[in-house]
Amino acid sequence: PAGIYKVKLRNGKMKKKACLTKEAYEPYAMRKKGKYIYYIDGSNGTQCTFARVGIKTHKVKYLADGASDFAYAIKGKKIYYSADDYDGVTYKHRVMKLNGKNKKKTSVKVKLKYKESNVKGYAVINKYKGSYVVGYLKTPKGKFKLGKASVDEY
Repeated sequence: PAGIYKVKLRNGKMKKKACLTKEAYEPYAMRKKGKYIYYIDGSNGTQCTFARVGIKTHKVKYLADGASDFAYAIKGKKIYYSADDYDGVTYKHRVMKLNGKNKKKTSVKVKLKYKESNVKGYAVINKYKGSYVVGYLKTPKGKFKLGKASVDEY
């Protein structure tokens, strides 16, 4: 469902589950760097945002928004990102610090590559049940329920 979850598995069973944020509508292209998870929120055709959430603090900070699509790359202590407008024409390439401050123009063009999962056999599955969507974590040893959200919220 909507949100980002942290799950601890031991011997194929879920030991601990924590919701880092429910503010994420449709998170994808997540990357962990230090104490944060960076992600793009939204989908093509709608307004996307680029944000990060603290793994321990669960605080969300929006780093950039207002585009139909984002591509980003983290290198060292910098984030390079490209944002496309709704016509599919790239209109800005920027570089900023990891905290989202000190945004500047750059000539670096970013192309986003991401996978649905970085470990074979693991995936997140969303199932629609009436007016709710239920999220499950699929593992090689079974499925575990993450949470449920109203379709209106999702």
